[in-house]
Amino acid sequence: MLIVPPRTIIESSVKRCCTPIGLGYIAGVLRANNIETAILDSYAEGYNHETPLKGGYVRVGLDDAELVSRVKDYGPDVVGITCGFTSEIKNAMDACRIIKRNNPDITTVMGGLHPSNYPLETLNDCPEIDYIVLGEGERRFLKLLNGEREFDGLAIQENKKIFPAEERIEDLDSLPFPARDIMNMGAYLSINRHISPYPRKARTEQILTSRGCPGKCTFCTSGKFWGNKFRSRSPENVLSEMNHLINTYGIQEFQFTDDSMTLDRERAMQIFEMMKPLNIVFCMANGVFVNSLDEKLIKNMKEAGCYQITFSVESGSKHSPGLMKKHVNLERVKPLVDYSRSLGISSHATFVLGIPGETIEDIAQSFKFASDCDFDSSSFFTVSPLPGSELYDQCKEKGYLTDSTFERMDFKSMKINNPDLSPKVLESLIEKENSRFIRRYMIKHPFKFFNKYGRFMMEKPEEILKIFGRVT
Repeated sequence: MLIVPPRTIIESSVKRCCTPIGLGYIAGVLRANNIETAILDSYAEGYNHETPLKGGYVRVGLDDAELVSRVKDYGPDVVGITCGFTSEIKNAMDACRIIKRNNPDITTVMGGLHPSNYPLETLNDCPEIDYIVLGEGERRFLKLLNGEREFDGLAIQENKKIFPAEERIEDLDSLPFPARDIMNMGAYLSINRHISPYPRKARTEQILTSRGCPGKCTFCTSGKFWGNKFRSRSPENVLSEMNHLINTYGIQEFQFTDDSMTLDRERAMQIFEMMKPLNIVFCMANGVFVNSLDEKLIKNMKEAGCYQITFSVESGSKHSPGLMKKHVNLERVKPLVDYSRSLGISSHATFVLGIPGETIEDIAQSFKFASDCDFDSSSFFTVSPLPGSELYDQCKEKGYLTDSTFERMDFKSMKINNPDLSPKVLESLIEKENSRFIRRYMIKHPFKFFNKYGRFMMEKPEEILKIFGRVT
């Protein structure tokens, strides 16, 4: 049984709920090898069950008793628990503990970003974990279930032996599609809040077409987990999955969640060209590398059904990108945004603020840049020293960390005592700017505002104020 544990989120944030694609891929490989497999997403199953926590956070998901009951009903020999984000390590370990203590005979396995980056520490912190699968789990999990105990990408509780994850799957087309038929797709389609929580259509699904990012941003851990080599599925394989989702689940909108979907421009052009007859809409939900975009590619995206592009800007200051090793040609952004707007494509931008060395003046330049570009929406995040990132090591070495725990290690609360910019000052600046930005947009572009947020406001009128909050 593969399990998504409950999650901890900021109470004032818009609650997303994405299909666990990673577990879906693992399940697909296991079933292709005749291993009976189930997926339990305790976050999605308990989406409406919230437990208040300190500091404005809530725990969302099934309670411990229900989790134990669901595991008992299925009766697995092995349980695999994912930890997709560092901020979820406590929830993942708690789930492992409660399952193991109620059935000591179950073999417990953990995977995901944090345990892959800190396998020994995770084993020591949670003796109830028998094994950790490091990095990509599809083939490694299968080896473990087939009885192998010494292979690339495995950590063992019994002898604390760590086999580093060095190999990565080169032929992504060789993987079965995620096993959505054993997911509660009804729940995801009903909630309909993926990475981009304001979809245009009622039946939305995410899709991943590549792995790996050659970028080496200091705040990011993705490259360490997936590697810095870009690996991609063929356009034919991607379209086959899309057709399957349309025909099986009636999907009307796709959200691309790749780190670098347009890095291989010719491949991206082929995918968009092949999507045109599908008569669906899509958005680039994860950030797009600005330097990979041009008018020809954007036009092709529009003709294929694109309604929104997320621009990974991260900073509008000429000083800050060098600090975070983010190589963006800022001069290209506004012309691309203007061209997208002329085609009817809305623009979203992400900014990561507070990198050590930034000043209030740098932050002000980012706010001005967002205003000058006239993005339809922007997310201003506090930079987070995610364990496993270059930034974390830098902050730990210099004594900048304000919190040595991992529970609130996200992009929504400041954990760096920047000598030039205190956490409280930065959080206050971001809160004011996020609210000011969205209110200004509502006044300046009322029709476009309703076009973006109208469905959400009608479906969740009690949560309308969240649109105007600091966390988007």
